[in-house]
Amino acid sequence: MNSDELATNNLKISKRKQSELTDYHWKPVDAIVDKISRIKPKLGDIAFVKDVGLNYWTKGRGKKRGGSIGSRILYTGKKQHEDDIPYLKGGSINRYMYEFGNHWLKYDYKTYLDPEVDIFRYSPEYLERDVKIIYRQTADRIIATIDKHQYYLDKSVHLIVLRENYENEYDMKYLLAILNSKLATHFYRDIVKELGRTFAQVKTFNIKKIPIFPATQKQHIFITLCNCMLFLNETEERRKVEKDLIEFIDKQVIDSLVYELYFKDKFEEVGLKTNLLGLVEHYLKDIEVEGLEADEEKLRVVKEVVEGIENNRAIKREIERIKNHEWVKIIEG
Repeated sequence: MNSDELATNNLKISKRKQSELTDYHWKPVDAIVDKISRIKPKLGDIAFVKDVGLNYWTKGRGKKRGGSIGSRILYTGKKQHEDDIPYLKGGSINRYMYEFGNHWLKYDYKTYLDPEVDIFRYSPEYLERDVKIIYRQTADRIIATIDKHQYYLDKSVHLIVLRENYENEYDMKYLLAILNSKLATHFYRDIVKELGRTFAQVKTFNIKKIPIFPATQKQHIFITLCNCMLFLNETEERRKVEKDLIEFIDKQVIDSLVYELYFKDKFEEVGLKTNLLGLVEHYLKDIEVEGLEADEEKLRVVKEVVEGIENNRAIKREIERIKNHEWVKIIEG
């Protein structure tokens, strides 16, 4: 017996470095979560997950009402100056969509601040990225979409941008499809235990823990499907009229593909060999291609894709087999 290990009766005591304790102590006991958690990289390894929206306070003000910084530099309604900056709030964000609520930051906001007591912070180097994933900060699950218009964000919205050395390896739409999936929701809810809480908070350090299945040549399948979801959710009319299309792509196709991606070896342990990715790929057509600009044409293509997938017996059988696996049944509830 050495100094690092003691044995008393049947009790074995080992020393651990403090740096080892986080993962060691919080190791998941749920078999599904344990399986998912072993996948690398984590989102935080390949992307910055940031809470860098508009943040402000006045020193010594406390909870005093009236005359706040927000009332001086932010407003809602018709744009007052051509240089005023649009920003999004959490309530405007949903899965695969956002609606601009006519919220503005005055371009000359500094002139309204008292430099002695007023603090106003944000990070344009992240907010002004060409492409970023944005998600609600107040929720008991991940509610995310993509912003390509360099909107600023308030404190109720967090963002995700790829680290420079991963920009050519991972596509943001691939990440978005995973983050909005039921599998990611199950994993996230297990690690935070905030299901149903009225003011549940989506913390950046928890989002960083989401395992991201390594990108492969099949990444384009998720990108194409994500393009369909973003397009279908773009307008209120489309969300209402094409509700069945949205539901099918989201719940039947993307969720099932994510299950296959993360659980393929688990499926094979019980003799379930699937190739949903390969079967679906045959029917996909990207609506974000050059020359396909009219919304009517894009919608026609999406409908053709869904019709082809829905009418393929082999695909329908693969989805049913995946959905009937015991782990998937637990996640689906």
